[in-house]
Amino acid sequence: MSLLMKNMLEALAMRTLSSLIASFVSPIVRDKHIYPIQVITWKELTELDKQHMWDAVKVVPPIKIKIGPWGGLGAGGFDVGQYVSHITKVKLYTGDVVDSLEISYVDDRNQFETYRTGGGGGGLHEFELESGEYINWVVASYKDYYDEICLTELGFKTNLGKEHGPFGDGGGETVTIPVVAGRLVGFFGQYDRYINSIGLYLAPY
Repeated sequence: MSLLMKNMLEALAMRTLSSLIASFVSPIVRDKHIYPIQVITWKELTELDKQHMWDAVKVVPPIKIKIGPWGGLGAGGFDVGQYVSHITKVKLYTGDVVDSLEISYVDDRNQFETYRTGGGGGGLHEFELESGEYINWVVASYKDYYDEICLTELGFKTNLGKEHGPFGDGGGETVTIPVVAGRLVGFFGQYDRYINSIGLYLAPY
C-alpha cells in the first residue's frame, strides 16, 4: 500500500470516529446548563442542572459507551461490560453500605459469572433478568464511611417495570441514571473493603 493511500485511509478512519463521538457529545456541549469544567462536586449542580444533563444524554448511543463513575477511590478496579452482550443476573451484598457485587452475563456465545468484587460482609440480594429484559434505570448513593468513600445503596429498574432495591442503608450523595433510549450492559468502578464507586456501560437496544 502506498504512503498516500495509507494516509488517506487513516484520515477517513479518524473522521468516522470523530463523527461517532460528536453525535453523542454534542448535545451535552450545546446545553448551557451543563458545566463540565466549572463543576467540582455533585452538590454544585441544581436540580434543574441535573435534569438538563439527563435530558441531554437521553439519546441512543451510537456505540457502547461508559458513563461515570460515581463515588470514591479504591485499592482495585473492576470492569465488566466491554464484551458483554447482556446481563443475566446481579448479586449484591449489602449492610450499612454496598460490600460487594457479582455479575452474570453473556457475551456473543458464552455465559460468564464474575468473582465477588469487594469485601466479605453484607447480606445477599440477587435478581435475574428474563430473556429480552434489561436494566434501564439505576440509583446509587455514596458517602464517607469510616474514612472510605463508598456506595451506601444501589437500586435498579428494568424495561419490564420490575424494581430491585435499593439495597443498602443509603445516605450521602444520591445520583439517579435513567437510560431512556438504550440499555445497561455492564459496570465498572473501584473497590477495597467495600464498593467505592460505580459506573455504567450503555449500549443501543
